[in-house]
Amino acid sequence: MKIKRKENTLSKFIYIVTSVSIAVMGLLMLSFMAFQLTKTIDQIERNHIENNKAFIESVIISFLDVREAALEDVAAQSIVIKSALHPENTHELIKEYLDGLTLLNKDYNMSLYDSEGHVIYKESSISKLTEEDRSWLEALVRGDKPHHITIHENKLYWWFIAVPVHYNGTTYGILTAEIPITDIFSSTEVKNMPKDMKLDLLYQDTKILSVGHVEDGIEYYDDIDEIDLRIAFTLDRTATNNKINVLLLSHIFAIVIMTFITIAILIYLAKRFITTPVDDIRCLAMLLAEGKDEEIHLTDSKIIELQALTNQFIDMSAKIRERENDLLDANASLEEKNDQLKIAVSKLEDAQGQMIQQEKLASIGHLAAGVAHELNNPIGFVSSNFSILKQYFADLSQYIKSQENCKISDDIQFIVDDIPELISDSQEGLNRVTSIVKNLRNFSRVDNFERSDYDLNAGIESTLIVAKNEYKYVADVETEFSDLPVVYAKGSEINDVLLNLIINATHAISSLNMNEKGLIKIRTYSSSDYVSVDITDNGPGIQEDIIPRIFDPFFTTKDPGKGTGLGLNIAYNTIVNKHNGVLEATSKYGEGATFTLRLPIIEPDNQLDQEDTIV
Repeated sequence: MKIKRKENTLSKFIYIVTSVSIAVMGLLMLSFMAFQLTKTIDQIERNHIENNKAFIESVIISFLDVREAALEDVAAQSIVIKSALHPENTHELIKEYLDGLTLLNKDYNMSLYDSEGHVIYKESSISKLTEEDRSWLEALVRGDKPHHITIHENKLYWWFIAVPVHYNGTTYGILTAEIPITDIFSSTEVKNMPKDMKLDLLYQDTKILSVGHVEDGIEYYDDIDEIDLRIAFTLDRTATNNKINVLLLSHIFAIVIMTFITIAILIYLAKRFITTPVDDIRCLAMLLAEGKDEEIHLTDSKIIELQALTNQFIDMSAKIRERENDLLDANASLEEKNDQLKIAVSKLEDAQGQMIQQEKLASIGHLAAGVAHELNNPIGFVSSNFSILKQYFADLSQYIKSQENCKISDDIQFIVDDIPELISDSQEGLNRVTSIVKNLRNFSRVDNFERSDYDLNAGIESTLIVAKNEYKYVADVETEFSDLPVVYAKGSEINDVLLNLIINATHAISSLNMNEKGLIKIRTYSSSDYVSVDITDNGPGIQEDIIPRIFDPFFTTKDPGKGTGLGLNIAYNTIVNKHNGVLEATSKYGEGATFTLRLPIIEPDNQLDQEDTIV
């Protein structure tokens, strides 16, 4: 099958990514080269500036050091020392001396002060000392510093140099000199600055001197802390920028050409060895997704990785088909389990209905017990009235018979003879109703919610009366009662268990569909610890493997809708958990079953009051 490729997909993506990547790489290389070039040139300029700065600083410091040394030589002259010691006697001498004195062949303005800062002699151009000069003056007098150099402004800017006048280790005065700042360029190489550089001297951010001329450039600053002076160098970058631009343009052109060539080569290789084989696999994967795996035919690839991908693709196709089959099988299994779940839900709903029905029956039983309780009183006085009526009629019959001359008709005589029999029959019926009501009350025990003395034999008798309609057409009941001690229990709950066991025996017998009645034997006996009862039927019995499960909740062997599986579980909890008794079953399958119930013989004071809970 011929597959039509889609253009501008993976190929376009690879072309774009390759082109952008290489272009970005070229730009990064260009940026890096420009950065390195600028950094190198900047470093060269900085080194050039640093060399010139160091040279200028050394020239200035040397210039000041020479003049300071010359001023110290003057301060050591005898005439200066005498004037400092005796200013009033040597004023004219020091004036004449200083006026005619030169420092290094220069006539500088010099002044002499005493140790307190008072003027001994001051040339007219020199500024007066102020309170701000008090700190360095005192430092020189104390010998804390050897000299003081600063800048003064008096129409022009001056170097102001002050040195102490010593005698025998004591400072008696201060000798100062003012030197024009412009003198520094008169006899040094500073005045011969390069054409591409300008030098400025700044004092307190005010330009006091400038050498050289630069139209456009970058400035560098440096401070000379010793003399509170700032040096500004301006480097002309016009020529440098031109060189950088030319160099960058040549590099840009070279990188662009190399980028285009590299992109073209990579696009060809990517299309030849990557995009075409991958696009084939993509198209064939679409066929596989449509379930047309029988039409897949992949050719070998020259690239090891793509060939491996092709082989894996073929294996994947086989595994996908296998997993589809497994998924279909799993889906079928899931549908089967879903059907089973629906059946289980249906059974659970039936069980819920049965439980609701059981609750309804229990409510009806309580109602019946209440009705029996209410019937007890009227039945009692009706029975009493019948007894009195029977006595009255006997007296009346005796009276009639005693009348010799009294003649009655045959009809009246029939009535007189029949009434005693009717009264006897009615009395018998009332006695039977009274017995039924009494047994109903004894069975339900609705008027007694606490534990009390309980007679197991009496409980069985009342339970048999209540259950008679269940078993009378199905089985005969034989009882064998022994003398039993009373136990301390809830009689209504024990009677419910007995009723459940008798009805279960009846249902087991009826399941055989026999033509004749079955037999239920009930035998009671006691030991030192228990009173016990065995309830045996001749039904089909219980299979041995399910006997351990018959007391589990919701377990039943009856047909659906005929049992909830809760009766024996409730009975087990009532006897074992509530009364600390024993409830067990034995059976030989096919020959019937026997349920044994045992209640402990415990005094009321020793009876544990347990929670009435059903697990």
